[in-house]
Amino acid sequence: DTTRATAVAERMMADQIDLLWLIDLVNGRISGYAIESTTVSLLLGLLVTGVIYSLLHTLLTGGMISVLVANDRHFRMWDFWAGAGLYFWRFFRLMIFSRLLQGLCLVGLILWMRRLGQFDEVATAYTQFIRHKWATVVVVILLLTFISMVFDYARIRTVSHNATGMIRETWRAFTFTIHRIFSTSTLYFLVGVIGLALFAALVWSRGQIGQTGMGRVLAAFVVGQIALGVRFWHRIWFHAAQIEFYHRTAEPEVSAELPDRKSSRLNSSHRT
Repeated sequence: DTTRATAVAERMMADQIDLLWLIDLVNGRISGYAIESTTVSLLLGLLVTGVIYSLLHTLLTGGMISVLVANDRHFRMWDFWAGAGLYFWRFFRLMIFSRLLQGLCLVGLILWMRRLGQFDEVATAYTQFIRHKWATVVVVILLLTFISMVFDYARIRTVSHNATGMIRETWRAFTFTIHRIFSTSTLYFLVGVIGLALFAALVWSRGQIGQTGMGRVLAAFVVGQIALGVRFWHRIWFHAAQIEFYHRTAEPEVSAELPDRKSSRLNSSHRT
C-alpha cells in the first residue's frame, strides 16, 4: 500500500501530473489501481506533507490577507508577520472546520464509488456506469470548490471585522456566498482558470526542455522558478480579487476594529 500510495502521489505532483493516467484511474482501466482503493492509501501517504502545508498555509494566509485588507500601499514585513501571528489561531480553527467538511465529502465519494461498483456488477451498459462515475466526481469537485469559497470569505470577514467567532463568521460567509453564488463562483473560476492555465503552460514548457547540457538545465531551472513565482502571485491576486469583491458588495457592518497604531501614537503624544 505504501509503494502504491507513493506511485500515485508522484503521478499527481504538480510538475509531473499525467492527465491521461488520471482519466484512466477514474475509469478503472489501470491494473492494480482504482480510485476507490487508492484514495485512502493516498491520503495516508500524504498526511504528514498535508499537515505541514496546511499549518504553513494558514500562517502565511493570515499575513497576506491582513496586508491586503489594510490597503496600505507601503508593504512592511513587520505588518505581514504581525497579521500572520494575530490571525493564526482563528484561521487554524477555520482550517479545521474546512478540513472536516472536505473529509466528509471525500468519505461520501468513497462510499458512493463503492456503491457504483456494486451497480457495475449488475449494469447492462458500461457507458452508463462511467457517466455516473464522472458525474459523481464532478459534483464532489464543485462541492469542494464551494467549501473553499465559503472559507475564503470567512477569512476575509475575520480580518475585515476583527471577528473572533469562527462558527458565526463561517455561517455569514456561507450566506454571503449563497446570495451572490453566480458572482462569487464566476470570480473564483475565472481567476482560478487563468492562474492555473499560466502555471500549466510554464510546467509544460519546463517539461519540453531536454536537460542534456548545462544551458538546458539552467533554462529548465529558470522556467521552474518562474512557474513557482506565478503560482505565488496568483494566490495573492486571488485573495486581492475576493477582498475587493467583498468590500464592494457586502453590506456595511459595525465591527470592533483594531485601533490604528498611528492614531494611537498621536493621541498619546497629545496627552503628554
